[in-house]
Amino acid sequence: MNVPLTGVDIPEQITDFLKKITGRVRIMVVGRPDTGKSTLAFLLASWLRDRGRMCAMVDCDIGQADIGPPGFISYGLMSPHVPEVQLHPDSTSSGASGARTPWMKGSLLARGSVSRRGSYLVGDVSPYGRGDARLLAMVAGAAACVEAAEKDGAEAVVVDTTGLALFSEGIRLKCAKADAVRPDVVVLLSAVGEGRNYAEEVLGHLLEVQGHNVLRVPAPAAARKRSPEERRENRIRQWNRYLEQSSLHRLELGRVRVFRWWADSGFLVRGESSQSSLPAQDTSAHGHLPAPPAGANAGASSVAPVLSPAIRSVSHGTVVAIPDPHRRGLHIPGIWVTDELGPGVLTPLHPQQKIETVWVTSYQTLISRGRVMSG
Repeated sequence: MNVPLTGVDIPEQITDFLKKITGRVRIMVVGRPDTGKSTLAFLLASWLRDRGRMCAMVDCDIGQADIGPPGFISYGLMSPHVPEVQLHPDSTSSGASGARTPWMKGSLLARGSVSRRGSYLVGDVSPYGRGDARLLAMVAGAAACVEAAEKDGAEAVVVDTTGLALFSEGIRLKCAKADAVRPDVVVLLSAVGEGRNYAEEVLGHLLEVQGHNVLRVPAPAAARKRSPEERRENRIRQWNRYLEQSSLHRLELGRVRVFRWWADSGFLVRGESSQSSLPAQDTSAHGHLPAPPAGANAGASSVAPVLSPAIRSVSHGTVVAIPDPHRRGLHIPGIWVTDELGPGVLTPLHPQQKIETVWVTSYQTLISRGRVMSG
C-alpha cells in the first residue's frame, strides 16, 4: 500500500527507505524531461515535513525553475504550515481528470509553500553546450545550495534536477552531481514499455558503482508533456514573479567591478566615472524602467557617465548576478538595464546595499518597463 498524500501516491519503496533514516537526509531525483521529477520532489519534501523535519528543496532545473528565476540553481525552505496540496486541473492526462494517480505535474510550488533563500548562477536555461564549463557550474551550484540549506537548519534536503539524464553529457552531469551532493538515495524515474532507454539503465548502474543507493521508480504514464511554448511562458512567469519586489540599483561605476561569468570567460572590466556626457542609449525597444526608490544608491551621478567599451557591450536585458552578502558563494539574481543615465541592475537587493561586483552572463531577456517579455 502506498502512502497517500492528498490524493497523490508516493511509491512505497521510497517511503520505506526514508523511514529507516533517523538523522539528516538528502534525496536526489533524476530522470528525463516531463517524467514528474519536480512534482515528486515536492511531494517527498512535503512528506518529510509532515513528519516533523525542517525540509529544503534545491531546484537545479535551470530551464523550468520553480523556486528562483531561470538560469540559476536555487534553494528554499518549506513552510511548516501549508494548505493541502491539490492536483492542478491541467496535471491529468486527457480523460483522466480526477483519477487517483501517482504524482503528476501541477502548480505545486506557486503557492508560496517554498520560499527562496539563495541562488547560484549558471547563466543559461539549458545544461547543454559550452563543454564542461556549464556542467561544472551545475555541479558546484547544487553542492553550494545543499550546504547552504543545511546551514539554514534543514534536516532534509530534496534535490530536483534537469531533464539532461541521457547521452554521455547527461550521465556525466548526474554522476558528478551525485558525488558532489552525496545523497542518501537517488530516485531514478524510468520510462516503461516502449519508452525505456538503455542509457537510463547505464546511469543507474554507474551511480551504484559510485556507491550511491538508487531506487528505480516507473515514471507515471499520466505525466503531461509541456510544449516549447509552455516552457517559454513559464520562464517569463518565473522571472516576473521573482522581480515583483525588485528595484533599480544604479551602478556606481567608479567602484563597481564587472566580470564575465567564469563559464564564459574570466575577463574583468572596471567602470570609469566621469562627468562628461554620453549620448543616450537607444532604449525605445525596451521602454523606460521606473526610477529607483528614494535613497537607493544615492551617490549615483545624474549626469550620464562615460562607460568603458566592455561595459557598454553589456546589452539591456542581460541576466546578471551579485555576490550574496549573507551566503558566501551564492548569488542574488538580477537583470542589467541601460537608459540615458547609464547602467543599473534590477534586483530585490536591499536599497541601501552597495553593489561592488556584478557577474555578467550571455543569457539575454527582453525587458520593458520592469517586466520580462521574453527569456
